[in-house]
Amino acid sequence: MKILLLEDDLELCSLLQSQLTKNGYMVDACNDGETAMLYALHTDYSYDLAIVDRMLPVIDGLTIIKAMRKKGIQIPVIITTGMSALNEKIEGE
Repeated sequence: MKILLLEDDLELCSLLQSQLTKNGYMVDACNDGETAMLYALHTDYSYDLAIVDRMLPVIDGLTIIKAMRKKGIQIPVIITTGMSALNEKIEGE
């Protein structure tokens, strides 16, 4: 299984990538929205899952997910966020 990991917290990203790789997953990790958008929309990578931080620098996670869906990329997405307001959580659904 190939996973796209989009997380701007470098320590958390490294930890997640390490654990996922240790468990047999292939992981491409990005730390900013601009790079993440390129990986997410590049059809040659064909990911099975995306783990997307909602608040990425340059381009936010929801914008990346919307661009993926608009391009027909229908892989499952797990959204992570430090946001606590209910309306912010609902917007990510």
